[in-house]
Amino acid sequence: MALQISPEIAEGIRANFDKLTPEDQVLVHWQLEYVDQARPKQIPPEDENWSLFLMLAGRGWGKSWAGAQWLGQYAANNANSICAVVAATHNDVRRTCIEGPSGLLSVIPPILLEGGSRETGYNRSNLEITFANGSKIVGLSAEKPDRIRGGNFSAAWCDELAAWQGQTLTGTSNNMREAWDMLMLALRIGDSPRCVITTTPLVANGFGICSHSTKSLNSPKLR
Repeated sequence: MALQISPEIAEGIRANFDKLTPEDQVLVHWQLEYVDQARPKQIPPEDENWSLFLMLAGRGWGKSWAGAQWLGQYAANNANSICAVVAATHNDVRRTCIEGPSGLLSVIPPILLEGGSRETGYNRSNLEITFANGSKIVGLSAEKPDRIRGGNFSAAWCDELAAWQGQTLTGTSNNMREAWDMLMLALRIGDSPRCVITTTPLVANGFGICSHSTKSLNSPKLR
């Protein structure tokens, strides 16, 4: 199913809004609001033929906000799905991707979470967000790639991919490739597992997804 609601069908949804359950009304309103606020480059393609979507830009572009919107809406739209959010460190996952001002808890309407609130839907100790529809978003750190091993995910958001480094399974200090490979192996549930990457451009040894050619992606700070 499509993740976001396209502008072309937005008016038809608005016309039938009153027929939806309260939870579905909140979900639809959330998606419509995202479509209205996001720039085109902050929304993945509408077609189904993609598996990786990269947002490569400088500070203030709205990368974290866009990544949180995408992953949160994926989990809300796909019941019983297991999703991952991965950042460089445990603190980055918690402080930026989950609890940050543009993080997951800031964009997901509480009524869609288990128990109808952030207090009941978020386990801070385990960095897990549980939705009322049975979906989960699991926070993971790239510092320890082995903890990503064996996961079963249908969607993932990788934040600041170019900054991933730390202790690896082989004892080296740069674990970007190893953590990435573990996540790609774990991203295996469903017909079309997907991953959104949000990162500031940095030189990343041995990892060709990042470069300095980002001038066209930068824009004034919107949020």
